[in-house]
Amino acid sequence: MKIIHRMISAAAVLLAAQAPAHAATMQAPAEEAAVQPDAQRTEHRPVLLITIDGLSPDSLFRPGKAGPNIPVLRGLLREGSYAERVVNVNPTVTNPNHTSLVTGVSPALHGVFNNRPFAATARLPESFSQYATIRVPTLWSAAKGAGLRTASVYWPVTKGAAPIDININTGNSGDDEQITKDAVRIIVEHRPYFMTVHYVSHDSAQHAYGPGSAEGIAALERIDREIGKLVAAYRAQNPRGVIAIASDHGFDRTARQVNLNIPFADAGLITFTDDTRSEVKSWRAFAWYVGGSAMVVLRDPGDAALEAEVSAFLATLAKRPDAGIAAILGPRELAGRGLSDQARFVIALKPGYRMGNAMTGAFSEAYSGGSHGAFSSPTTRRDMHSGFILVGEGIAANKSLGTIDIRQIAPTLAGLLNVPFDTAQVPALMIGQ
Repeated sequence: MKIIHRMISAAAVLLAAQAPAHAATMQAPAEEAAVQPDAQRTEHRPVLLITIDGLSPDSLFRPGKAGPNIPVLRGLLREGSYAERVVNVNPTVTNPNHTSLVTGVSPALHGVFNNRPFAATARLPESFSQYATIRVPTLWSAAKGAGLRTASVYWPVTKGAAPIDININTGNSGDDEQITKDAVRIIVEHRPYFMTVHYVSHDSAQHAYGPGSAEGIAALERIDREIGKLVAAYRAQNPRGVIAIASDHGFDRTARQVNLNIPFADAGLITFTDDTRSEVKSWRAFAWYVGGSAMVVLRDPGDAALEAEVSAFLATLAKRPDAGIAAILGPRELAGRGLSDQARFVIALKPGYRMGNAMTGAFSEAYSGGSHGAFSSPTTRRDMHSGFILVGEGIAANKSLGTIDIRQIAPTLAGLLNVPFDTAQVPALMIGQ
């Protein structure tokens, strides 16, 4: 495994020397050691936020032999408060929802609009990764502003994050055991007040084999064991600490893939430099890949004639039986939904369908595996909803919080940390006993 980062302080050099598998950037102020002990005794409670990528409520609540063997997570369910469902922001993919978890706002405000920025190309661009992309305060910046040490392990969109003192975000993000070792070492050696840890292997296995697959279940069971180690270490160092388990989206078993930009090109909305369609020459409308949906971007969003042309084209496309389109959402339906203002239309696909990115070949083709990114609401595509558990002193035990908004989690954790955080779009959860 490669060591990518170089330390930028003496404390970080020491950490790297003790962690051969990974390196972490560290930016801890000299006065922090004097500030934090008193703060811990009198005002602030440490918070650990763990995400399991792709964790659905069904995995948590499916009883008996039908469900995965996850005794740690089910024990935390009984010990704390939990959501029966978390309604995610759209698009229901990793980067926007992880950013909403730490900001309490929708993508239109925080600026992480999708897993990847828009680009009218056949090849997908690099994922959003730089913390500077985020336009609003985060829980890390709020904690840091209160003089509290922060840490993160493999949280999305955190590269170059000044408010994160100890930050591991490069290496093998699929190595669950090493993630736990790194997180435990940071907890023991640096005692962060706010820490985030992201486990991604459950998502990877479900993409490859589908939700409910033996491989997906095995990954979740492995993460459950690792979380058991992490929680034990955290509680040993932080008896009054709060532990939150969250996720970013659910999953759908996928049988068909539709390459939406092929009919866009056939309709003259995309042109290419040659017949191979390997390089886009010009475009007037383009389907921005999400997964179980697509956002349609217009080259000139102010062109009313183009908007009408694309609207008619999409209505015709939706009638194709091989397209798997559940709905076309236009500007009126998308108003106030929190999406990027580049998204003039959304193509919402049916369960079992995902978007592909090919520009040539079959429009609709067989696909085996899993996907997410379907356009979701509190009542539609509930398979995209995720799970949430909150455990700690003063938090009601074995209490259902019902259905919650993912944006409620950040202000709730800020309240437990006792740090100012007034930028969230929705109120905190009622979690008292």
